[in-house]
Amino acid sequence: MFTLLKIFNYIIFPPSIFIIILIIALYFITKSRTKTIVLIITDIILIYSLSIEPVKNFILSPLENCSAPINLNEKHTPDYIVVLGGGTIDSSPEEYGKGSLSPDAMKRALYGVYLAGIYRVPVIFSGGRLSDRQSESEADIALRLMNRSASGKIKLIKEDRSRTTFENAEYIKNTFNPGKIILVTSAYHMKRSLYSFGRAGVACIAAPTDYRIDHSGYNATSFIPKTSELNDVYKGLKEYIGLLFYNLK
Repeated sequence: MFTLLKIFNYIIFPPSIFIIILIIALYFITKSRTKTIVLIITDIILIYSLSIEPVKNFILSPLENCSAPINLNEKHTPDYIVVLGGGTIDSSPEEYGKGSLSPDAMKRALYGVYLAGIYRVPVIFSGGRLSDRQSESEADIALRLMNRSASGKIKLIKEDRSRTTFENAEYIKNTFNPGKIILVTSAYHMKRSLYSFGRAGVACIAAPTDYRIDHSGYNATSFIPKTSELNDVYKGLKEYIGLLFYNLK
């Protein structure tokens, strides 16, 4: 079921949806010229609109603005800092064939260690293996990489069974039973994360990082299609579907 849901996500979101629309247009090419033209124009509009900065910002704003950045001037007293996984590179040359963290996951991990230096509480890296072919869990990879730069005074531990945000929350609750945590994840992922941990009965202080919206304003290049904007739109749409799915659970 987990694998089927992952495949379904890839199919319904860009860029796969663009290919599906074109395949449908090809089906109608000898049956209906009007339908073919409409489908192709629709595809062009979708490709353009979902690849520009203003549309990306429109999609991500409700997600990234759900929680303010953590106020470091306040005296927070968490039991742990929990860092959620964000993806891995399973076999990285720089790690001599071992796993490495994706850019999203690396930023989360570094920010978690930074906060641990301030609050002096243990960091839990949460994330398991998404498939049997992975030799290391994401938590194991994060632990190995962060141990290189973390101060010896910071305790790094792991939760290495979860595969989804919902499981992140359940396993943290069941394994560590914290009273309150500082929750670190990408800003676009924080809304779904807080919902999941709230349902699991874990009180959270949100510490979003890895923001995707540039608040400096638009320029001419903001309206030129880019793969980076399309990738961020994909992440945002995936969060909305995830929130819908979790609310129906």
